[in-house]
Amino acid sequence: MAYTTVAEMITRYGADYVTASCDRDQDGSVDTSALERAIEDASARIDTRIAVRYEVPIAPAPAVLASLCGDMAVYLASTDPLALTDDKRERYKDALKLLEAIAAGNASLGTVDEPVTTTVTRPRYVVGDRLFTRTTMDGL
Repeated sequence: MAYTTVAEMITRYGADYVTASCDRDQDGSVDTSALERAIEDASARIDTRIAVRYEVPIAPAPAVLASLCGDMAVYLASTDPLALTDDKRERYKDALKLLEAIAAGNASLGTVDEPVTTTVTRPRYVVGDRLFTRTTMDGL
């Protein structure tokens, strides 16, 4: 399941930005099949990161996952060295860091029910008075 769509990415980033990232045939328009593949790849990477904490895929996707998926997909779709900017690389790295924090429980997806964590309690031993002491055993 993809966490964002081509239309959402164009709305989020703008047509020019998305086109600059994913215009394989240099015709001035987005190569939707390549961008959809990048979205699927980004969604799969998200799932592999957060599957340790959540049941994936998460539906409906929280806004944070759509944003992270978009940042990752733009980076993955930028195969041309001129299209692969430092900004895209940093956004991709930041997305991975946030996903690691989510997986570790240091950040939350927000709208998704948080997984139930069980607290392990150790057995408690209660000991009464000693039956056999030097005094009670005196003379035996």
